[in-house]
Amino acid sequence: MLPTGRALRFALSLPALLGAMGRALDAQASSGGPVAGRGAPIKGAPVVAGPPLAAFAEGRVAVVPIQSWRADTLGWTQSVTWAQLRLTVDSAVAAELQDRGMGRRWASPLDVVRLARRNPTFQSDPYALGVGRWRAMLPETGASIPSPLADDLRVLTALGDTRHVLVPVELRVEGEVTRVRLVLADTRARTVQWAGDLVVPGGARLASDLAERIADLFLEP
Repeated sequence: MLPTGRALRFALSLPALLGAMGRALDAQASSGGPVAGRGAPIKGAPVVAGPPLAAFAEGRVAVVPIQSWRADTLGWTQSVTWAQLRLTVDSAVAAELQDRGMGRRWASPLDVVRLARRNPTFQSDPYALGVGRWRAMLPETGASIPSPLADDLRVLTALGDTRHVLVPVELRVEGEVTRVRLVLADTRARTVQWAGDLVVPGGARLASDLAERIADLFLEP
């Protein structure tokens, strides 16, 4: 069992990373630039009452690690590495799922990586699942999952006895705003169930804000 979510989040924090991100965000805020908040809209998704993906909250869903990032040429991303940032975000997601009572049913990014590494039947890299097509274009609901991604996702979810998978496709930094593309897929039917772009602030609270926004898609805050 994972430790208490808040404890995990702080235990896995990276002081140097968060300090650099926070200083950069403070400098951007003082310049008068806008910062997108938790209430920023989800691009590509219809407006609905309540969590748009509440129907999946009580099921079993695997969340894979963030697959890629697109760093800004300026700002806080120049002070961090992709490996550091990905670990911080994936750890925050695991902690948030635990906090919301979803830790027993859902497989966090850290769980998915452990499962993949323990099972020789899964030959692909859980950090590089071939989501290039989804990076280029937001998929439509009901669209088929392209191959060989469909095969990799099916094997990966079968290892954890899940059917649905949430794929954080890309973290794209645009100054003080960070956009994260998410795709929820049914790996048995090999179809996309939902896709959208979350908008969160960059800087020191990026990981925790993003984890909360992801959970808010499925459960009320």
